[in-house]
This record gives sequence, structure tokens and C-alpha cells, in this order.
Amino acid sequence: MSIFTRRELQKRLNSLARVVGKKKLKRIVRDLNIEGNELNSKRYLESLAVAWETVVVSAFADLGDTKYEKKLSNGRRPDVFFRDQGVRLVADVVTVSDEQQHKKNPVEDFSAIINKMWRDSGLQKGSLSWRVEGVDLKQERVLPKIPGCWGPFHLSSRLRPINRRPVKRLALPPVGELGEYVREKVCPFFKELRIFADRPARLDVDEQYNQNISVRFSLSYSPMGSGHYGSYPSYTTITDIESHVIWRRLIDKSEQFSLAKEELPRVLFVCDGGCAALHGSLASGPHEYRFEEMLDHFWRRPLFSEEKQWSWTVEKSISGVVMLPIEPINPMLGFPGRRDFMLKPQLYSNPYSCFPLDEATVELLSKVVSRLPSAVESPDNVLRAIRANQIPSRRLGGFTMSHNSIEMSGVELLRILSGELSLKEFCRNHNFTSNPFENALVRFQTIKSVRVEPASDRDDDKIIIEFGPHDAALGPFIIPESSR
Repeated sequence: MSIFTRRELQKRLNSLARVVGKKKLKRIVRDLNIEGNELNSKRYLESLAVAWETVVVSAFADLGDTKYEKKLSNGRRPDVFFRDQGVRLVADVVTVSDEQQHKKNPVEDFSAIINKMWRDSGLQKGSLSWRVEGVDLKQERVLPKIPGCWGPFHLSSRLRPINRRPVKRLALPPVGELGEYVREKVCPFFKELRIFADRPARLDVDEQYNQNISVRFSLSYSPMGSGHYGSYPSYTTITDIESHVIWRRLIDKSEQFSLAKEELPRVLFVCDGGCAALHGSLASGPHEYRFEEMLDHFWRRPLFSEEKQWSWTVEKSISGVVMLPIEPINPMLGFPGRRDFMLKPQLYSNPYSCFPLDEATVELLSKVVSRLPSAVESPDNVLRAIRANQIPSRRLGGFTMSHNSIEMSGVELLRILSGELSLKEFCRNHNFTSNPFENALVRFQTIKSVRVEPASDRDDDKIIIEFGPHDAALGPFIIPESSR
């Protein structure tokens, strides 16, 4: 499963073959073929980054003379060296993700454990809620204070100071020890609920797990209502700008471009690998910052030294950043079935760059973005499914049947014909009590037509099989309807 259909990625690989050597192309294909599971989610994240790189570089290749990983004067090899349509530029593609934060904050595992214990409790009524608290991590670097001043700050686009705040971590044990710990603490609580199911109950756990980790969570049971839900403070928002994963990637790319002698714009594509900071236009709290504010701080930021005290430095190496988040369409409607997604690109120009983006370059970047494929899934959903060891799919998978026709997945039909999927398994998967093809045969109906309808946003096609009326080739002769 990927954020783009496999068919679309293959088209981009075909386009990429014009500008990428065989050895590098084999490496790209190998990385794209990584299948994700809970044991190799890091490698799958690398595959996700390669998918972004593939679609961006192929978009440039469709627009003009593009070199892939061409060596610059400083020895670095950015993903794109473009020269065409009166525009020259270099571009690099980075994918940012909160995956490391999710591993350090195993709240989804906690929720799954509590949910299973709740189901296994056998309680027929009542509701259960849980809350995991957060703790502020100590800052590794203590910034000096200046009398009458906040310390380091830069007035951002929201006209408020940029200041360092503690990073939030959920108060839970490590993921490898979470299950045993939670069961030990919570099992007595559920045993008591089975005895006194008509009374409200509450469990509070607040203790030091070890020298570095504290645990703080609570469960509340009410005999009224139904369901199971939980809450926890966000740990993926930007509270300390200079420790966020995006900031580290910005600094890395600035250093990559800084010593290059080529006098041409340098553009960074920041792609969504499941990073909350790329989403939404407003921060939710007074000490949480937007992506725009991080960039504003990156373009011009204060530095401290014992010799000069506070001074300003400006970012000159990167000309602009193209942000590529994947957003759900109509996320609040809550309709059943699959959710659709879309790219919401945004360009941010650096006002201090030595190589500013001119009108022709901006127009080219707009064309590149317009050639990117539609997203069919969010990175969060893909990585969440991998962490749960699921194998999700964007295939059609559905099946509809009427008296005279059948609509089904083309991939599923091929699996049946090849013998990989038995008819017994097929019927069980769709909750059929009998074989629909056998039913047509019993009614002496032969196949009248087979039609294929491509599904543009799926790695599949719809097969429509139409059956004709009673056919004497299979069954007995009958009295014509006009004479009945």
C-alpha cells in the first residue's frame, strides 16, 4: 500500500527511466518494492520517501532537461538539476514523519490493549474512557537570558516571540513492556467491574516506572452510555522549533547547499510522510507553532556566542520551500466507506536568499506540482496499518450481484482463474451462501458480455459480467414467453 496507486508509480518510473541510469533505477525499484510490516516500518518509511522522490523528479523530467543526482561543486548530489524553459535550478526532496515520535509514545498500542480488555470483560452495558497524561521533557540546551529580554526570539508572521518550550512525551512505559505493565495494573479493575457493573468506577495510575520514565493514566467507567474512547495531549505539534524533525531537515539541507558555487535557485520539497506539523493553518495552543512560523524563524534567526552575545543570521542557501501535505477531503462529514485525499501544495519564498525565485521559476514549480499524481491514501493511515501488521489495499474488493449481472474486482477474478483464490474462499469473503456463478448455471444462463471499467484511483479494474436469458445450449427447451 502506498499514498499513490502502484499503477501511477509505475508510470512515473517509466518516465524516470529517461533521466536515471540503470543502476540507480534498480535501487529505486528495489526500495519501492519494500513491503511494510511492524518489524520494518523504518524501511517502509524509506520506501515512502522514494515514492515522493519518484513522482517529483519525474514531474521535472516531463517538463524539460533534468539530471538526477548530478554532482555539484561541493560534492553533494541533489535529486534534481533542471535546465530548460529559460529556468535553471536545483531541487531536493525530503520526506518528514512523526514515526519516531509515535514509537516513543505508544498510545495506539495502549488503546488497543485497553479496547481488547474491555471487550473481553463481557460487560453488556456501560461506557469506558481513558486518559493518558503527558510530561515535559527537560531541554538539553539551556539558553542564556538577557536582562529585560525574553532570550532568543524572532518576531514571526503572527507577531509573537519564538521561544523554546519543553517537548511533550506521553507518560507510558516503553512499547516492548507496555502490554505486561498495563495488564498487571488494569486486570484487577476489570475484575471488579464484572462484580459491580452497576456502579461508576475509576482507576488512577501515577508512579515512577524507572529513573527516566513516569507513568500517568486513568480509566473511568460509567454504567450509563456505551462505547470506549480515550484522550491524550498532542505530542506531534511544534512546541520547540529547533528540536523538531522538520527543523533538523531544514538545517541539513541548508548545509548541503551552502558550499555549492552554482549560482542558481535551490528549492526544497518537504513531503508528507505522516507529519502533523505540515497540516492545518493554525496552531492549537499559545506555545504551539505553525510550519509557516518555523520557516519564518529559519529564514532569519538569532545566534548566541560568548564573544558576540546575540546576533542575527539569515538563511541564504535555500531559495524556497514547497510544502506537500496530504489532506483528507471533507474530513468532518464522517460518511462510511473510504475517504478521499488531496495534495495541498504551498510555496514559501526566502526573502534573504542569494538566489531568489523569479517569476519563471515560480511558474515552473507550479507546473511541477500540477503534474504530481493524486493521493489515494494518507501517510498516517499507511503507517498505522503497518504498525498494526495489517496489509491494506486500494483494490476494489467489493462485489455486487443482480439476477442478470455481476460486478467484481478484476484482480480478484484473476486470482480465482489462476487458482490462488478458491471459490469457497471467495464466497466466504463476500458472505455468500452459494456460488453466484453456479447460480447462473443452474438457471441455464450463459455469459452475454464481459466489460472492463478502469478505476483511476485504484490498483484494480471493475469487471462487469452480464448473463443472458435462459439458454437452450445449457438447459431444456422451454415454451416461448409469447405463447405462455
